[in-house]
Amino acid sequence: MAAPTNSPWAQTTLNNIPTETTGQGTVYYSNKLAPPTEIQVYGLLIKTPLTLQHINYQFDNIWQNIEYLKAPEVEVLTNTTTSRTFTLPDRAKHIRFTNASNSSYTINEGVATVGTTIHVTQAATGVVTLTGGSGVTFNVKAGFAAKTSGLNTNIFARKVSQGSGVESWDVWGDLGT
Repeated sequence: MAAPTNSPWAQTTLNNIPTETTGQGTVYYSNKLAPPTEIQVYGLLIKTPLTLQHINYQFDNIWQNIEYLKAPEVEVLTNTTTSRTFTLPDRAKHIRFTNASNSSYTINEGVATVGTTIHVTQAATGVVTLTGGSGVTFNVKAGFAAKTSGLNTNIFARKVSQGSGVESWDVWGDLGT
């Protein structure tokens, strides 16, 4: 496993906090800027040696997403362009496409984790088509396509698997043909 590059938060945490290592890879942080107790690593990859940098990298990934995990509200994003590419902040958002021309929403491999859900609304006359990057496939009902079916329709996509060069998303809702 190659050592990941730590974000500024992770690097600051790594450099400025005392740690106590006990048990099977458990690391406790006593710093208030660190992740809370409920997201401490417990037995991460048992019997696999991990550096503090690797563990800290995992904490950072969780820490960056903790507000997303705790917030039950869904943020609504308005997209006025005809093209959008999925990025991590789009996860669990309601994205409304408001362009009168047809739009594409591209999902590239490796950006999302399994379980990530996307909610797309066609809020204008332009149809919204989900486009898979290299290695991304969409599972849709036979006879339908991964696109909206008309004005004020909604489609959803959830990442259900990933592998070496293969990533699958289930797509459902008001699908077009």
